[in-house]
Parts: sequence; structure tokens; C-alpha cells
Amino acid sequence: MVLHLYEEHGEDCVQRLEGMFALALWDAPRRRLLLARDRFGIKPLYVAQEGEALYFASELVAIRRGGSAAAEIDPQAIYAYMALSYVPAPFSVFRGVQKLLPAERAVWANGQLRRQIYWRPRPVHVPSRRVDAVEALAQELEASVRAHLVSDVPVAAFLSGGVDSSTVVALAQRHAKMETLCVSFPDPGLNEAPIARAVASHLGTKHHEVALHLDPVPLLSQAVAFMDEPFADSSALATFAVCRAAREVAKVVLSGDGGDEVFGGYTGRYRVAALQATLPRPGSLASVLRRVPPWRSGRRSALPTMLALAALPDSERFV
Repeated sequence: MVLHLYEEHGEDCVQRLEGMFALALWDAPRRRLLLARDRFGIKPLYVAQEGEALYFASELVAIRRGGSAAAEIDPQAIYAYMALSYVPAPFSVFRGVQKLLPAERAVWANGQLRRQIYWRPRPVHVPSRRVDAVEALAQELEASVRAHLVSDVPVAAFLSGGVDSSTVVALAQRHAKMETLCVSFPDPGLNEAPIARAVASHLGTKHHEVALHLDPVPLLSQAVAFMDEPFADSSALATFAVCRAAREVAKVVLSGDGGDEVFGGYTGRYRVAALQATLPRPGSLASVLRRVPPWRSGRRSALPTMLALAALPDSERFV
């Protein structure tokens, strides 16, 4: 399909692709290489140029083995990691190696790499009435989920019982008989399995639970081996464990990841920045709050904690 699109539209073919991808297409008659990354950067694509040679791969380890570009750690990438908990494009953790940006294509010809953004989000009409906006959003979500069910292999879904994953599973279950997976933890305070089980029962999915009783040390070593760069997500080990279990059920798995980014989650990050920008002495206010109930008991510590974080310089707050 991609080859035919390229024959018809050249490098503009990527504008007609939907879904997640990272691709490389070699045009032998023109001696030209087309590289492209999907619109939201779900799939990674690394590039490194050394003289007239270009190295590219979807895994950083491949570039490290192919040339000397990935020889030094990039301090700027480490600063970005400390601030954001991951290394954002176009940086990579190594100096001289970059990631293509989301919705970016690159053409390599005559020893030169030309990079260009091929797609940008554009404003759309939003219904003025709330009920109409809700209906329009539901239609868009269902269309997206339905499109991702098209596959030559079995499709399953991760289910935590939260709003995002439950919505995805509910919409998918309308069009296919779904199998769902979740992780269970020994600590009742962290265990979402009962909620996921209840949602799965309500929706009628074939549900699987993966008990995370493994020694975290070897599990961490195994998970890190699959990570090209530092990645400070506290759910990484649980995700790694449930992904391994998912291989026995399906080759394609839907998830609720991205819901917070689209719908304004992670409010703690925004609140700290807002407090830092609006309050002259947030640290002093945090000290005062910690002396009076109910914050003195520690039962409600979120606000004093955010105020204390807002009082720190960036370099200290993110460390």
C-alpha cells in the first residue's frame, strides 16, 4: 500500500497515512531515501549523519552498533529528561543522534538530509451546545477505536478500570468480542484489578489478570534492556509485565494511553507551574498551611507539597 501511494504521490504519500508508523522507503532509480514518523510520534525513528553517511533505525541501539555517532551523552537531553521524565524529540540521549519529530518526514539525497513537518493539527468546528459537543466527541472516539480494530491478528485491550481504558474497551466491545488484561498488585492501595474486573464483567469481555508478584530487580533489568533512553514512568514495570502476558492473548493491544494528554490530565504539573507564576512566596504559604488542620495531620498534603515544589528552582524541583 505504501509503495503504491509513493508511486502516486511521491513524498507527499505520508500525508495520506493514518495510525502509528515509522517508515523508510528507498527510491533506487532516484537514489533517494524517504523517512517518516506518524502524526503523533507514537513510533520512534532515530537518525544520525556522519559525513556522507546516514544511519537510521527505530531503535537507538541499532545506531550505536552501526557507527560512532552515539558515543557521548547529550547534556541538553539529560536536562530535558530531568524536567519532563523522558527525552523529547528532536533530542536523543546521545549527542549527534536525533529523533524525527511527530509528523516529520526526512528525505536523504546527494548526501543531504531535508526535514519537513508534513501535518499539523487544524482547528475544527465545535458545536455550541454541550449535548451536541458530547455526541460529536463520542462519534470521533468510536470511529478511531473501530479503525484500530482492523487487523489481520487478534486484538485485545489493556483495562485498568479508569475512564480512559474503560471508554476504549466499551467502544471496542460494540464492534468485536474483546479480551482484556490488567495487572494486579499485592498492595490493596495500588491494586486496580477489582475495578478492572468489575468493568470487564459489566462489558462482557474475556478478562485476564496478571499478578505482579515478581522480584522487581530482574524485572527492572529486563525492562530497561528494551528501553533505548531514560524513561521515568512509575508504571513502566507493570506495563512491561502485562505486555509480556498480552503476547499469549493477542498481537495487537489497545490502551487508554494518551487520554490525559488530549483531555487535560496531569493537573498536578499544571498547578505547580501556575502557583509558581502567581504567588510571590509559595514556600512561606506551604509552611503556614502545614501548621494548621487539616494539613497539619498530613491527611491532606497535596496543596502544601505543590506550594513547596513551586518555591524550588527548576533544577531542584525536577531532581
